[in-house]
Amino acid sequence: MDYPSDSEEQGRNRKLKLLLAIGFIIMLFGISILIGATMLSGDSVNFGGVVIIGLFPIIVGAGTDISWIIFLAIIISVLNFILFMIMRKEKKD
Repeated sequence: MDYPSDSEEQGRNRKLKLLLAIGFIIMLFGISILIGATMLSGDSVNFGGVVIIGLFPIIVGAGTDISWIIFLAIIISVLNFILFMIMRKEKKD
């Protein structure tokens, strides 16, 4: 069994930390957009979201423009699945 060297392990740790930081920044950006949109909107409220359990996305939403929100949630879910498969393939190599 071939174990990774220390430099390979450090490179992986850097990638994971970078992905974690990017994910956190994206979440903060999304939350700030939601807060701003809520403050600027009148009485109309639209929301949508995706909960992924295993490989099965559960898409929820409500409002007048829900079709666009659900479409965007489906696209994000597919991109998430593709990214997961790419990262899984890199881990096997």
